[in-house]
Amino acid sequence: MDLLAGQMNKILNKLLRHELIKGSFFVFIGSTVGNFSAYLFHIIVGRMLKPEEYAVIASLISFLYIAGFPTAMFNTVIVRKMASLSAKNDYQGIKSIFNFFLIRILFFCLAITIFFFIVKKPIADFLKIENSMLIFITGLTYAFSLFSTVNMATLQGLLKFFSYSWIQIVYSIFKVFVTFMAIFFGFGVFGVTTGLLIITILYCVLSLKPLAFVFKYKERKQTFAIKTYLSAMWIGMPLVGMGLMVTTDLLLVKHFFSSFDAGLYAAMSTIGRVILFATSSIAVVLLPLSTKKKESGQSSRKVFELSQLLSISVSLLIVLIYFYYPDFIVTIFYGKNYHSISSYLGLIGIYFLFYNISNLFVNYYISLRKQKILVFPIVCAVTQVVLISLFHSSFSQILYVMISSILLLLIIFVLYYFKYER
Repeated sequence: MDLLAGQMNKILNKLLRHELIKGSFFVFIGSTVGNFSAYLFHIIVGRMLKPEEYAVIASLISFLYIAGFPTAMFNTVIVRKMASLSAKNDYQGIKSIFNFFLIRILFFCLAITIFFFIVKKPIADFLKIENSMLIFITGLTYAFSLFSTVNMATLQGLLKFFSYSWIQIVYSIFKVFVTFMAIFFGFGVFGVTTGLLIITILYCVLSLKPLAFVFKYKERKQTFAIKTYLSAMWIGMPLVGMGLMVTTDLLLVKHFFSSFDAGLYAAMSTIGRVILFATSSIAVVLLPLSTKKKESGQSSRKVFELSQLLSISVSLLIVLIYFYYPDFIVTIFYGKNYHSISSYLGLIGIYFLFYNISNLFVNYYISLRKQKILVFPIVCAVTQVVLISLFHSSFSQILYVMISSILLLLIIFVLYYFKYER
């Protein structure tokens, strides 16, 4: 027994020292608080506003995600580059890349502000939103989020997961507080949208603080621009594809269904995303860790397979809960007024289970620069949009389309992995 206990203790200590486990722990804490706050945000909005008003907020957030696809693209480029420079302890290069992105994003943000001011009306008409200024405010929120993206991606690439986590925690807490106060004092949808803009500006300032040490180094010029833009093109494809697969359904439902039904669907989608958020920390750690191992000439296959094991275990547990206790889950989140969505929780749970597995494949292949296989997320995403546009008579039909699309992507990834990677 003593020998067995000693072996178990040795294995446990080894796991706790593992870079994936240790990094995931810090990110998990930050992500857990962040995801809990995100759900608290949706619960507050869903319970304190009418379903029709909640549908507006949910569609604006989904639109913000879609508008933010270039953000995800730059995020991945920066993470990979910073992880590569960090492996060489090249802090002068890190400062150079950091300044490179900040300067260019400043001009990009000015262009975005003008763009959203021009297109706010047609976008509002498509989403059936009466106040087009909500679109413009959402655009400003996206513009400011680009600055924090550079900061947070740099922290992620440098493996500074503790700082990465506490910033997420502070941002999440303030987001919930401001949202509650906006609705409590009667500012409604406009107050929530404006509050998100204010909190995003705070997030930008906070994320700069842990990077103060970077400015102590002298900047060293690098031939980086053309190479980065070219790499961003292929990195952007899978990220855009994965993003479309979890956002366009909300926008299409808002367009094709009544505002009330769109509110119900938004609530169902939010509950389903528990599976996505519960394992998001694993993907955050996998990308820079796998990139760093590649730069050091080491294999990252075991790290990837451990990531999949952790992700599938957590995701599958939540899916089973959705199948066996749907009414209880819906009541906890949104109350009895939303019980009509209970029968769909199992289906949307399956969708996000397959999505999580596919998302880890995407991060793994990005770290290994497997460009050809990463074309398929955008292909499957476009397929999903087309099929939902054609078949949207009910929530069930939409969910079956989504499950089929993500399952197709997963099968492609698995076949490629066992044929070429192993």
